[in-house]
Amino acid sequence: RLGVGIHMHLAEIKPPVEEFVKKHGKTPVQALDEIGFLKRDVIIAHGIYLSDEDLNILKRRDVAIAYNPVSNMKLASGAARINEMLGLGIRVGLGTDGPGSNNTLDMIQDMKIASLLQKLRYMDPRSLPARSAVRMATRGGAEALGLDDLIGSIEAGKRADIVVIDTKKVRYQPIRDPYTALTYCGSGSDVRDVIVDGRIVVRDGILQTADLEEILKRFSDAVADLFQ
Repeated sequence: RLGVGIHMHLAEIKPPVEEFVKKHGKTPVQALDEIGFLKRDVIIAHGIYLSDEDLNILKRRDVAIAYNPVSNMKLASGAARINEMLGLGIRVGLGTDGPGSNNTLDMIQDMKIASLLQKLRYMDPRSLPARSAVRMATRGGAEALGLDDLIGSIEAGKRADIVVIDTKKVRYQPIRDPYTALTYCGSGSDVRDVIVDGRIVVRDGILQTADLEEILKRFSDAVADLFQ
C-alpha cells in the first residue's frame, strides 16, 4: 500500500528452521508463501537453509536474496546455496550485514569472501567467479532492490554512480583481467573517487560532503559516554 519493499532475515540459522519444520510441518518459506507474503518487493537476508522447494517458491514469487558471506562466516551460520539460486535465475545481491557481524563493511573485500566461500561450499574453484562476484555487488544489488533501471551499471539514462579504484599498487600487478584483480586483490582502502548521481562525494580518498575528523571525534565522545 505504501509502495515500500520488505527486508527480512530468514533461514539464517539451522536450529530455528528445524524447530519450525518440526512444529508446523512446513518450512518458513512455505508458511510465508501460504499467507501471500512472498512477492517481488521482498528481500530475504541470508537464506542459508532453504530446500529445493523453497528455492522454487522464491523463484516463482520473484523474491530476492541478500548474500552476506562475511557475517555468515563470523557467526558460523553456514553458506548459502548461491549456485542453485543463480541457476534458477533468483535475484541475488551482495550484502555486508551489520558491523557487529562484519566489522569493516568493506564491499570490495566482501566480493572476495563471497567468491571463496562458494568455492569451498561446493569444493569447486569455478563456483562464483570474479566477474559474477562483481556483478552481485553492483547490478545484482540493484536488481535485488528493484532499482536496476536507475542504478547498478554505467549506462545512458541511469544515475551516474561511479567508484574509481586506484590499482597502481604492487598487489594488483599484473592486471590481465580487471574483474579478477578487483575481486581478489582489492580493498575499500583503494577507493580514490566516488560519484553518486553525478555528485563527487569522495575525491582523492577524501570525503567531500562532511568533516570526517569531526564525525569520528563526536562518535568517540558518544561511545565514551555510553560505556561510563
